[in-house]
Amino acid sequence: MRCSRCELEAEPGKRKCSTHLAQAVKEQGWRSRKWIESGLCDRCGKNAPDDGHKRCKKCRRQQNKAAKEYQKELFRRGICLKCCEKSADASKRYCAGCLKKRNEHSRTYYDRVKCEVFEAYGGARCNCCGETTVQFLSMDHEQNNGAEHRRSTGFGKAWASIFLWLKRNGFPPGFQAGAL
Repeated sequence: MRCSRCELEAEPGKRKCSTHLAQAVKEQGWRSRKWIESGLCDRCGKNAPDDGHKRCKKCRRQQNKAAKEYQKELFRRGICLKCCEKSADASKRYCAGCLKKRNEHSRTYYDRVKCEVFEAYGGARCNCCGETTVQFLSMDHEQNNGAEHRRSTGFGKAWASIFLWLKRNGFPPGFQAGAL
């Protein structure tokens, strides 16, 4: 295929040669900066983005849809979503190394959130027996209405759900530390 601007060979899968591709990228950067300064979406330049975003809702939806399609394609081909290497187990989204790192990061994050929640509710100490070992503590509803609360909020049985919910909702009253 030939370049749409000159007669040189176009880059594989593209309509332009490498020179004109680089020029188009440079022009797009200039247009994006101009649009952002004008308070418009940096992708389409037509709509105003929502607060805290660079892109309008329509462009964000398109970008999210494209990213999900890309992830589905990687998964279908058995490629790790994190490092893009061939996964040993094609039925998993991540290779063993990335899965281990992801699990370690999640555990560290949830442990940090758990400590923040305990501190917000008076420290890591059970209100009935005085247990202070964090691994044995959880959060308890003061009115014993935990099942009702889970049904109304829709969070599941995972131990981290209550801690994340408490943090996201500004540590509401009605909870206390309790031993498992």
